[in-house]
Amino acid sequence: MEAAGAGVAPIRAQYLTSKEQFHAYLKAERESRNQENNQDDGEEDPSSNDQTEPPAKQMKLDGGDQVRNQGSQEEVVKEEEKKPQERKRARGQNKSRPCMKPNHYEKDRLCQSVIQECAEKCYFGSQCRFLHDVGEYMAVKPSDLGDSCILFKTFGKCIYGVTCRFARAHLGEDYRNIVNEDLVKQWEGKPLVRNSLSKELQQRLRKKKVCFDKSSEYLSHLGKPSSTGNAGNKAAGNSTGEEGMTNCTASKGNAEGVDVLPPGEETPECLAVSEKGEASESMVLQSSCLADASKDSTLKTIGPVTDEDVIKLRLCEKKRLDIQGKLYLAPLTTCGNLPFRRICKRFGADVTCGEMAVCTNLLQGQSSEWALLKRHHTEDLFGVQLEGAFPDTMTRCAELLNQTIEMDFVDINVGCPIDLVYKKGGGCALMNRSNKFEQIVRGMNSVLDVPLTVKIRTGVQEKVNLAHKVIPNIRKWGASMVTLHGRSREQRYTKVADWEYIAECAKLASPMPLFDPHCSVCGGREARGAEGGNGRRGNVPEEGEEEEDHPGMRFRPGTGQGNGDILSYEDANRAMQTGVSGIMIARGALIKPWIFTEVKEQRHWDISSNERFDILKDFTNYGLEHWGSDTQGVEKTRKFMLEWLSFLCRYIPAGLLEYLPQKINERPPYYMGRDYLETLMASQNVDDWIKISEMLLGPVPTNFIFLPKHKANSYR
Repeated sequence: MEAAGAGVAPIRAQYLTSKEQFHAYLKAERESRNQENNQDDGEEDPSSNDQTEPPAKQMKLDGGDQVRNQGSQEEVVKEEEKKPQERKRARGQNKSRPCMKPNHYEKDRLCQSVIQECAEKCYFGSQCRFLHDVGEYMAVKPSDLGDSCILFKTFGKCIYGVTCRFARAHLGEDYRNIVNEDLVKQWEGKPLVRNSLSKELQQRLRKKKVCFDKSSEYLSHLGKPSSTGNAGNKAAGNSTGEEGMTNCTASKGNAEGVDVLPPGEETPECLAVSEKGEASESMVLQSSCLADASKDSTLKTIGPVTDEDVIKLRLCEKKRLDIQGKLYLAPLTTCGNLPFRRICKRFGADVTCGEMAVCTNLLQGQSSEWALLKRHHTEDLFGVQLEGAFPDTMTRCAELLNQTIEMDFVDINVGCPIDLVYKKGGGCALMNRSNKFEQIVRGMNSVLDVPLTVKIRTGVQEKVNLAHKVIPNIRKWGASMVTLHGRSREQRYTKVADWEYIAECAKLASPMPLFDPHCSVCGGREARGAEGGNGRRGNVPEEGEEEEDHPGMRFRPGTGQGNGDILSYEDANRAMQTGVSGIMIARGALIKPWIFTEVKEQRHWDISSNERFDILKDFTNYGLEHWGSDTQGVEKTRKFMLEWLSFLCRYIPAGLLEYLPQKINERPPYYMGRDYLETLMASQNVDDWIKISEMLLGPVPTNFIFLPKHKANSYR
């Protein structure tokens, strides 16, 4: 067989096809399946089915039919000549993506008081703009998507009532919601998702009534001259919208960890703790009274207040971040949501981290930003990632989260390359602002009771590395771990990671762990190979040999030093040879989330299309459970599924490859799968992704439009 071109994955010859044959096959299969469904229904003819397609999708389908009917070879050649030019321009983000608001899905929405079956308690009364007549709502409600509701089946009650798109499973007479009391009792008192934003805390944040006593104490010393030469480095006043925050005493007994004063009351005496860490008896009694006074608390305190509640922990007393030999799912914007993390957790991810949250948005009480901090009860080792440019906002945000949510570590994102963050002084820009960088790390570390980690890049410019200069300082400032992305800001996510430089930085970081966000690198121990005494990597066959579990498959020759992102257990083994103590996976988990199983079991998994489709089913159920089973929840689940499918389509089944393993930077050519579903999942056409979502979540709404976050993620 002729070798595949550079940057193209080597697929066996019998599976390769052309672009025209690929799309023609999918279209023929789709039409035949639609005809079978219409014959089973016996109500609609094939022509009526076309009217259910969104206008944008229908125009594309009609346009494709016209080209095929004309059969003009010249037009096809001209079209192919134009494609490379269009693909070359399709780079960066789709910044003007259409935003589908809730009223686009449902014009007539039902009032929440009716959904909860307490219509007489509607706060707005006759001025309410939502429907109160259930019969009127049911007349215009979209048809149900199935006979089984995941919420009712799992928890015994669906809180969305008649608005649920699977309502027929739990609706009785007069549209009354049926409740399974036995299941409800089983889940009673067991919080499934933690770190939610309460209305009370949100109001306090918006009114700037939250107390930041520890942060104020630290920030008050920043403007004073010191022996380190940082005189005049003022943090206050550099942030946006945080001036005027109340500096009152924070109560550890309060649900949100803050003490808010009602209007007209005087500020109570502050709880002073001596430098030696001793607290007087009156302080403990006062803290106990404050704890008992928080009757509206969602986090109830148990037992008396101890020294741990009022005495600040020393650095040596903080909880250690034990990640030796564990698999770390990197924080992933947009796709790293809670349902996706549950999928990865099921496949063996040990450490998970929420999506990047902007500190100023958290301090303003934005619900959308606080949603990024939510933690599922199955995430036993969970962290949050913060982004900010100034010491005052970052320190206050760290203190706020330290007292309000449950987390095992906090990560500072100093590796974000996007212009929106960089131009404001955050992300990679902090690597060139050493004074502000130090103040942020020291300030956050002083108010946190959990370990603090930092994510950085090699530098800002491509050939000017800064990480080796910054890492020793970060260790001195008190961080527990550094995450080093082996690319500069200018490189973004192109080219391969610089593993030689990462290994050099790992030695400088010792004994502090150092990770790479695509395949982690941890310093702190001597480099040792992952293979046995014969120099072979685990159970990876030598060149020309065949693996027992995959007869007929040939493997790439070993390259020794790891030089790319992790997409197989062999990449992980090569990373381990550079002196690592754990691996961190980002894009590889998006392309195939079962990579955690492959790394732990040291094997290639030739996963079938049905098994992959079952993963999407689980994601659908997790999404409906997390975002809701009503129309808004269904469409939000669909949106994030489509975003994920833009990465899943890059996976090439192991049984189709000429050589194993697949490399993350190799583009899959057009190929036919071993069945229709496998071929459909290989499509990089947005319309085919929508087709997959319709197989799980029903037809898309009228005028539905989806564009992936990155332009290069969908081409035709």
